[in-house]
Amino acid sequence: MKSRARIGLVALYFDMFDDIMPPSFRQEKEAVGREIATMLGQLCEVDYPGIIANEAKAVEAADRWGQAGLDAIIFFPTMASPPSFSWAVARASKLPLLIWNGHLIQEIHDSFTYHDANRYSSNVGTIMITNVFLREGRTFHLISGYYRDRNVLEQIRRYLDAVVAANRLRNARVGRIGREIQGYADVSIEEEPLRSNLGTQIVPIEKEELERAYRDVNPSRIRDHRNQLGEEYQLEVPEEILESSIRIALALEDLFVKHQLDAAAINCHSDLFRRNPEIGLVACYGASRLTGMGFPVSCTGDIPTSIAMLVLKALGGQAHYCECVMTDHVQNYILFTNTGEGDPTLARTNRKKCLICNEHYPGLRGGGASPVFSCRGGAATMVGFSPKMGAAKGHVLVAAQGEVLGTFHEDTRVANAAFRFKNHSCLEGFNRWCMAGAPHHGAFTLGDFSRQMQYVADLWGPQLILI
Repeated sequence: MKSRARIGLVALYFDMFDDIMPPSFRQEKEAVGREIATMLGQLCEVDYPGIIANEAKAVEAADRWGQAGLDAIIFFPTMASPPSFSWAVARASKLPLLIWNGHLIQEIHDSFTYHDANRYSSNVGTIMITNVFLREGRTFHLISGYYRDRNVLEQIRRYLDAVVAANRLRNARVGRIGREIQGYADVSIEEEPLRSNLGTQIVPIEKEELERAYRDVNPSRIRDHRNQLGEEYQLEVPEEILESSIRIALALEDLFVKHQLDAAAINCHSDLFRRNPEIGLVACYGASRLTGMGFPVSCTGDIPTSIAMLVLKALGGQAHYCECVMTDHVQNYILFTNTGEGDPTLARTNRKKCLICNEHYPGLRGGGASPVFSCRGGAATMVGFSPKMGAAKGHVLVAAQGEVLGTFHEDTRVANAAFRFKNHSCLEGFNRWCMAGAPHHGAFTLGDFSRQMQYVADLWGPQLILI
């Protein structure tokens, strides 16, 4: 689930040139500023105060944006202008800064004049800005290219997506419904370093609150949900188990709403779910449903992987919880499986998903409802997240480029996928994944999100290792 960024646009101009250049020059640059605002409006919400032609106008813009709830500020030099204009805005803000060096022409024609050198001087203006920002220790991102180039606009879109994602991660509330399985040290995480270094907060939810939420689900909601479920799934679950699995799903949704959660980790292999005399089932359907809605849920109490899943969802991707179970040396892929969860937005659309009893992990009342489906194929990104000594902010974000082959191992009776690394063999890719510090659970999405991952890491704080 992805939100649109809200940005302030600084279109830079130098009013000293009003009586040096042709009379129409300022109007020409004002038109460029309006065009840039319109173009950016296709990607985000834009607050544009008009061209910034002197330092007084820059201070006005900085004051205007002080409490405006912006996500980032974009600087667009329509020409060379004193960097003090840009710095007056930047020094007043802690927001991410993007410098867009948008060239207004693609070719230097033979009749190029001195007036043209002023008209198309964004390179000079950009160097002025970057020098001052760097000497002041201010971080920023720089994109250069022809201003109407769709590839340049795509770079900007990806950066703004990452800005929104980093904001969400920095303020995320991740529910913990059960600690990690005893001995699963690779999926443990310390709450205070996570919060103080990256801003992400863990919200513990105890057994009593889970049971109360389970009991409080109105039967009419269960009936309504049950009546609609057959449209999405082929149902192979006894009615009593199905209704109880729906009750779990709705209880989890209610807990998300109550605690304003962005993600959660649950541990079904405990007295909260499977071994709970009242609930007695795994929560695979409920976890999968929330993940499909944009609120990812991991299993085994694995907070780090719920955060990895949230990274993908915040960027607008899918987030399929998985393990690198086995390597196929002949066809050069790794098989992803899990314990019965899945992101239903990954399912093929030409066949119906199934809802079955999870007989792999039966509870006191039987096998809870679990989705099974074949994933779509295509370019993909696998992501892991973990504490790591020596990494930036004490945590590492691991991303592997590759592809999902679109095959399906039906006899596993869980949603699964075959992943092939883009840049390495299955053996070398796996070794690099391990050495980067990923835990034994991860998540994948369709699409190459490697560039956005770098932006997110730069903005949010953890070290990125790209496989």
